[in-house]
Amino acid sequence: MDELTVELRSFLDQRRCGVLATHNSGGTIHLTPIWFLFEGGCFYFESPSTSRKVKNVEESPSASVVVDAREPGRERWVSASGPVEILRDAESASINSRIRRRYVAEPALGGRSKPHSPPQTM
Repeated sequence: MDELTVELRSFLDQRRCGVLATHNSGGTIHLTPIWFLFEGGCFYFESPSTSRKVKNVEESPSASVVVDAREPGRERWVSASGPVEILRDAESASINSRIRRRYVAEPALGGRSKPHSPPQTM
């Protein structure tokens, strides 16, 4: 990944949705809007272990993501492509919690930090 400018890092610090692209087994691309966390030069995504995107990454461990802002005259985006590693269990718990706190108001979390199905972090 090319070095990000301070402006682009600030852009990724804002609460935005990304679009994650993974490879379906038939050769097509699976696109999914997704919440993300960008830390230490890496994108992190939370997803249930039963999701299509997790199954795709298990079969083909690479993906692309784009995060954009569609403000007329000020269109901006960051994209990245490369290998993906699935983090599971305790390794993913802290990251998944930070992703949820980034997008969901504390009262809506209701003190729960765990989703209903086993989460994975990609």
